[in-house]
Amino acid sequence: MAKHRFKITVEPLTDNKSPPQAPLVFTAESHDDLIGLAAKIGLTNNEDLLSFFGLKLFGESLLQNIDDPLYQEIRPFFRNLMKNIKAKDKPNQDKS
Repeated sequence: MAKHRFKITVEPLTDNKSPPQAPLVFTAESHDDLIGLAAKIGLTNNEDLLSFFGLKLFGESLLQNIDDPLYQEIRPFFRNLMKNIKAKDKPNQDKS
């Protein structure tokens, strides 16, 4: 499966109380085109984008570290959370 690569930049906003810090930059891979997917499902506000990218990047970390014992306890809860989120987006289908 093709991987999509992203450059993530975390840049502090000035609050005039903390000394200036350089941005933190790193790369991440995903099996999804995260930017295209966010646009497709209409995510535009900060809170939705934060949740979406946070969950997707954490999920990729879980997949990349599947054998790491650190992630063993969280994996079933994360799987259930993602199933619930995906089910919420599907229209109800009557079986009448």
